[in-house]
Amino acid sequence: MYEEGLGMPVDLAKARAAYLSIAEVDKAAYMQLGRMAEKGIGEPVDFAKARRLYEQSGAYEDNKLAAVRLAGLMEVGKGGPRDSKGALALYLKWLERYQDDAWKGVQRLRNEGAVLDAEQIALYNKLWSKLVKSTLTRHMHRAKRTLSKEFSPNESLKPIKLQFELSTGSSVPNVKMLEGSGDSAFDAAVLQEMVLYRFPDEPILPSSQRTWRVLSIFGLDIW
Repeated sequence: MYEEGLGMPVDLAKARAAYLSIAEVDKAAYMQLGRMAEKGIGEPVDFAKARRLYEQSGAYEDNKLAAVRLAGLMEVGKGGPRDSKGALALYLKWLERYQDDAWKGVQRLRNEGAVLDAEQIALYNKLWSKLVKSTLTRHMHRAKRTLSKEFSPNESLKPIKLQFELSTGSSVPNVKMLEGSGDSAFDAAVLQEMVLYRFPDEPILPSSQRTWRVLSIFGLDIW
């Protein structure tokens, strides 16, 4: 409240003092102090100080916000030596959601040529698989809502088995229907909706592998 002037005049000295008093019992408050040092809020910008405070805040143990901020400084060499390997390890430790700051950091470093070890690749691909499942599920739900305007409920329709195949360097899948519903018009409509799906980024594959496949069932829970 002191920092942002909520209900009182802005007073950055009191804000810093309050954060320090909290840090005595909760080290997570050091993240706020690190942010102030990094951004130059009420003090000169000091990236080295920000690094130290992020470390004190638990960046290597249990503080995602501090870890990602610390990794950002390490990635570009602000406040100390550039450490792309260390930054990558921190980003991967807190990789949780598609397109969050940790995900973007991993992608930047990979684009620069960073190499992940086997354990890191397994972690990345596990998250990628969860991502594909969630985005494909959302796409199918949208498709069902669209198709419900054209097709009436029909319990005799069988689940449709689909195969999505993608090549590296492309987000556009080749969609194949392995098993149909028994209604050719409905099958064609489902296929037309499914070819609109786009893969979010790519998994990390062996150098000899250029394509991958995802199998999915188009369920009929709304029919």
